[in-house]
Amino acid sequence: MLEASKVVDVISPNHHEFAAYFQGGQLADPDLSELATLASRCNEVLANGFQEKLGAVVVRRGEKGCYVASHERHTSFPAYHQPPRNVSLTESPDWKTKVMDPTGGGNGFLGGFCIGVLDDCCAGLTSHEYGALLGNVAASFAIEQVGMPKLTSTENGTELWNGAHVYDRVRHLREQMPVSLQPVNIDD
Repeated sequence: MLEASKVVDVISPNHHEFAAYFQGGQLADPDLSELATLASRCNEVLANGFQEKLGAVVVRRGEKGCYVASHERHTSFPAYHQPPRNVSLTESPDWKTKVMDPTGGGNGFLGGFCIGVLDDCCAGLTSHEYGALLGNVAASFAIEQVGMPKLTSTENGTELWNGAHVYDRVRHLREQMPVSLQPVNIDD
């Protein structure tokens, strides 16, 4: 991973792959649930792999969303399908029923991520962070059914995926985040 990060701009393993790298290739339950551990591991890759080059480590964390680390800051993004903020799972257990099959969620994330990095239009977010936001939305469409998401359009030609507009979901997910993104506090 460190060698690869010297010649690429972004590395995006899932949390199991990232943990296995630091455990000598052993796939085990990743000990990356704590953001401090994840931040520390990302800092190792940034310092020893990307070095001074602008780059990002984007760890895809399944139902926990993703974590974006760059030399500029570290940011944790929630998954689109999650319990509403300030609501317990017992009060709203149906949030997870939208998730039918996680197959393709990571690939959907990466496609959305690339679009977001190239678009770079969300005020207050770096291009990698905006990519992560779109990646989480793209993954949400991929996991709502078995197979491909359903593409339809409105009478005026607006694309709908699984009956929803992409940017409605982007706005919803953005509302779930702090008004002002702050870097995760990292003590080295």
